[in-house]
Amino acid sequence: MYFKSFCFSLSLLSFALLSLHLHAWSSHLYSKTCNRGYIAQ
Repeated sequence: MYFKSFCFSLSLLSFALLSLHLHAWSSHLYSKTCNRGYIAQ
C-alpha cells in the first residue's frame, strides 16, 4: 500500500516537472518566434 502511494506521488511529480519543462520550452519558442517576426518587420 505504501509503495503504491509512493509510486503514484513520484509519477505525479514527474508529470508536473514535464509540464513545467514543456511550458518553459513553448514560451521560449514563442518569444523566439516573436522576436524574429519583430526583426523581420
